[in-house]
Amino acid sequence: MRDGELVILFDAEGLAISASGDNQGRTHLSSFLKDICFIDDESVKFKSDQLPAIMQTRNHIDVTLKAKNQTLIGEIRKTHHLQTDEPIYIGRFLCDQLFSLIHSIPAVVFRYKVDKDHRGTFTFVSPQASEFFCIKKVLKRQLTKQIISVIHEDDIERVKASMEKAITSGSEWQCDFRIQIQNQIKWVYGHALPTVDTFDASWWDGFFIDISEKKSLELKLIKESTVDPLTSAYNRRYFIERLDDELKQCRLETNKHLSLLTLDFDYFKSINDQYGHDAGDNVLQSIVKLVLNNIRKTDCFARVGGEEFSLILSETDYKAALSIAEKLRMLIAEKTIDYRGSKINITVTIGVASTEQGFSESKQLMRAADRALYEGKDMGRNCVK
Repeated sequence: MRDGELVILFDAEGLAISASGDNQGRTHLSSFLKDICFIDDESVKFKSDQLPAIMQTRNHIDVTLKAKNQTLIGEIRKTHHLQTDEPIYIGRFLCDQLFSLIHSIPAVVFRYKVDKDHRGTFTFVSPQASEFFCIKKVLKRQLTKQIISVIHEDDIERVKASMEKAITSGSEWQCDFRIQIQNQIKWVYGHALPTVDTFDASWWDGFFIDISEKKSLELKLIKESTVDPLTSAYNRRYFIERLDDELKQCRLETNKHLSLLTLDFDYFKSINDQYGHDAGDNVLQSIVKLVLNNIRKTDCFARVGGEEFSLILSETDYKAALSIAEKLRMLIAEKTIDYRGSKINITVTIGVASTEQGFSESKQLMRAADRALYEGKDMGRNCVK
């Protein structure tokens, strides 16, 4: 028995025969006996003497106990008397003091039941769940579906995998993920521990809290450390780390190739001289946006120098990289940038290198792409080499 818990033992006819708990718990029992009422799910009400019929085909029921303006949350389990083998029922309820605490804390407290087939259902959530998950009406039979439905589609598989891992190992579960309510995103941290384990199910007690503010700051710090503030391309430091990581994967998988593009703007200094540095910044921002809109999310486009950029193309061979480079060159050449009434056009020269050519180290690959770039410059610029 846990602190703040009221335990009531019912006999085979559903009559309360004993109780244990703190003083407040025993006081509750005496006041409840004349007016005790249970609520199963959202609306099914019954008295304790109806327990035998209610539990005829069930071993466990989650209920709300109400009497004398008191409300307790708990469960009733069916078992058998050790001596007579008659069915008896044990009810465990959170006393008002603890229930009041659950109402007041800025978190959603929950109990999660996992059956032997690893199917999980929320058997209890604190009242904050309605506002937290933007659920107009919390319906017990649909509660699990209601909560899962608001988890961000990009996070749902990760959340499920983390839960399955915790359930299988019987260890604590913790995960941060996004929930999406209409057009708003909220970051949530969930934590739970297994508290009761039986032959047919286990119960997990835990909580959800809103970590949006903390996550926003965390993501901001990550962005500041990895992204070029002017163009929103990745910075040189992140580019080097990413290239090293990608090459390690290539060395582990012999049939996996990676290609590197190095882009340099042609005659960029003339734009700064003619229109000013603000115009030059505007050109860089416009071209970076154009490139980002025409590459994969998995690709890494980074600003590695003043007007020099590099593009890491994972799982891309040399021939495919040349084709991508030519496509980007043409898109940039056709792009006209409006700046304070002036029309500005720019071209780029692109050098291409690939692990398919035998380069396995980042410095080798970068030097090869640079050599190709300089060859392109010598050939007259605005080309892929």
